[in-house]
Amino acid sequence: AFTSLVPILILGATWLGMSGGQMAGAAGVPDQIKPVIDQAVTVSNTSQAFGIFGSIALLASATSFSRALTRAFAVMWGLPRPTLRLRSAWRWVAVVVGLAAALVLARASTRYLSGFPAAHLWEVAGAFAADIVVALLVPMLLLAGVIRARHLLPGAVLFALAMVAVRPAA
Repeated sequence: AFTSLVPILILGATWLGMSGGQMAGAAGVPDQIKPVIDQAVTVSNTSQAFGIFGSIALLASATSFSRALTRAFAVMWGLPRPTLRLRSAWRWVAVVVGLAAALVLARASTRYLSGFPAAHLWEVAGAFAADIVVALLVPMLLLAGVIRARHLLPGAVLFALAMVAVRPAA
């Protein structure tokens, strides 16, 4: 996940003209990693490293995470090993870009919800809801809707509950 999502965050920051610090803050990465991301974004902005072909190559390599998730979900649900077809590539790209966007949106929603009364409760509830949505949409998208949402919902709720416990420690 790290080697697939961080480059997409850097690509997004580069294309949106953000500094590395802005992108790192938006994604909520640890302080130790911020200088590395800032340097990567600065180098990318000055050298135009992410042209059209560079962006396509980065997205194509990032889809390895999506393909691995597809195989894992197929095993978990007892489905036959998925065949990798080029017409499924949009699903792989959508998942890695969506997961990267979810990281940034989760951080932004936490900042937004921190202004409400009982802010911690709202932050936990917002993250819980977002985790359920991600845990429902990712397998539905990667498995092309073979497994229905009502079957995925119990696992999505368990995932969100686990994340409520794990997120503070992370």
